[in-house]
Amino acid sequence: YINEQHQGYCTPDAPRRDLQREHASFRFTLPPTLFAANEKVAKFDVRIRETGASISNSPQVCSIDPNDSHKVLVGKDEYLFLREDSNQVLKQLAGQVLLSEEQGQAWKQVLSQRVQHVNERGLPLGYLIVPDKERVYADKLPGDITVSEQGTYEQWLHHCPEAKSITCCYPLAELQAGRQSHDTYSKVDTHWIGYGAYLSYAALIRS
Repeated sequence: YINEQHQGYCTPDAPRRDLQREHASFRFTLPPTLFAANEKVAKFDVRIRETGASISNSPQVCSIDPNDSHKVLVGKDEYLFLREDSNQVLKQLAGQVLLSEEQGQAWKQVLSQRVQHVNERGLPLGYLIVPDKERVYADKLPGDITVSEQGTYEQWLHHCPEAKSITCCYPLAELQAGRQSHDTYSKVDTHWIGYGAYLSYAALIRS
C-alpha cells in the first residue's frame, strides 16, 4: 500500500544481513512508475497477503528521492544518518523545529488524562523517551552539523512542567556509555539494536 492505496504484490529481493537483526529482514524493489515525477516522500504499508498483517516498521513515511545523497548523510567512520526526512531530524537536532503553544497544550492534556487514568487504578506511570541516534552518536556526525542543547525533549519538558512529577526516563547517557563495549544503534540504520533496547529497558526499570 502506498499513500493508503493498494498497488499490488511484491516479493523480497534479497535479505538485509547488514541490519544485524535477529529476525528476518528483506529488501523490496518497487517500480518507479508507482510515483509521480516530483514525489519526494511517500507512506508505505507492506502487508503479508495471507494474514493482512503489516510487517515490522510498517506503515512508514520515508523519502523516495532517487538521489541517495539527498536522503543519506554519511558521517565519520561511515556511520549513516537521515537527511531531509519527514521528521526533520537534523533541524530538530539544531533546535530549529519548535513545539508550538498548541502542541504544548495538547501534550499537557494527554499527560493529565493519563495521570488521571492510572491514579484511578492505582497504577504507576512512567515514560521512556528514546534519544535519536543523532544525539547518541553526535561525535560521528559531520563537523558542520549543529547539535543544540534545546532539543525536542527539552522543549517538551519546558511546555509540560507536570512531566517533572512523572517518571521520565531519557537514557541518553546510558546509550552513550554502552557504546564503549558494543554499538547501541545500527551503524547503517536510524534504529537502535537489541543491546540499545536492553540498556534502555534496564534504565526504565531502575527509574
